[in-house]
Amino acid sequence: MSKRSDDLLGAMQQMRFRHLRALMKLQESRSIAAAAQLMGISQPALTKMLREIEGMVGQQLFTRSSRGISATKAGELLCWHARRLHAVLRETAEDMHAVDDGSGGHVVVGSMLTASSILIPATIARLKADMPGVTITILEGINERHLPGLLVGEIDMIVGRVPETSFHQQLLQEPLFEERIQLFVRKGHPLAACHSTTLAELAELAWVLPPTETALRRRIEEEFHRRSLRMPRDLVETVSLLTVRALLLQGDRIAALPHHVLDLEYQVGLVRPLPLDLAATDSRVGVILRRDASLLPAAAKFLACLRTEAQRLNMSADGDIVGNNEEL
Repeated sequence: MSKRSDDLLGAMQQMRFRHLRALMKLQESRSIAAAAQLMGISQPALTKMLREIEGMVGQQLFTRSSRGISATKAGELLCWHARRLHAVLRETAEDMHAVDDGSGGHVVVGSMLTASSILIPATIARLKADMPGVTITILEGINERHLPGLLVGEIDMIVGRVPETSFHQQLLQEPLFEERIQLFVRKGHPLAACHSTTLAELAELAWVLPPTETALRRRIEEEFHRRSLRMPRDLVETVSLLTVRALLLQGDRIAALPHHVLDLEYQVGLVRPLPLDLAATDSRVGVILRRDASLLPAAAKFLACLRTEAQRLNMSADGDIVGNNEEL
């Protein structure tokens, strides 16, 4: 280790938890005033604390402008490590608590729409039957928004669509089951009783789809492109299942969803699957984990329950919703 590295190590050993928390809040809020409010201290006190930290490491960590503050490269690196250290402290506290009572702990799971309707609730029910004292936090969103939290340890795992190939050397992905995509409309939709349709006809109608950065959206766009079709112009984008459901049931929109997501609505007759084969949009659902992470007991038990429920879904796949599928 160089003398410069030794000096930095000595300086950082002077840091306290309040310094780490200040860095995280400053990066999150991009405002000294907002960060101070979140920490419950005055703005001058936070400014002084930031100067102390910059003095310890000998580098400027944030730049200031009329639009707020932004982290420098050194600031981004230090904030990343601050979040990681905070996550390690959280894991340690939860591990101690789990050892203390034998049934507690905390699991944080990033979830996409694809897993939030059936797989995640079933997993939670199975876990709670064995560990009623565990706390489970489910964060819904797309993979790209969950990955930073997973990498620093703020999230234990992500459940959702997994890429066909490995996409990050620090992460492991485990496929759980194959997911079929279905097009749905409400029971009163003009196409609800149709026996055949084409993607070209549907392209002229109103849709609700996930955002462009999601794997499902990319596959749907590829399917339109393969057929030399433009994407629908009347389009609403969301990853919220509640929003999708409301738009679907209250209007004449088409929704592209995993076949099991609207199983209850289908069983009671609220929605109808359209007779169109979208096999090219099918993909794998799985779990993404940190390669170097050792899961705490509660998270390890959640993962075991997740695998069990995914196997059950695989076994019942033949009875899932299907329409009178026609070729595109």
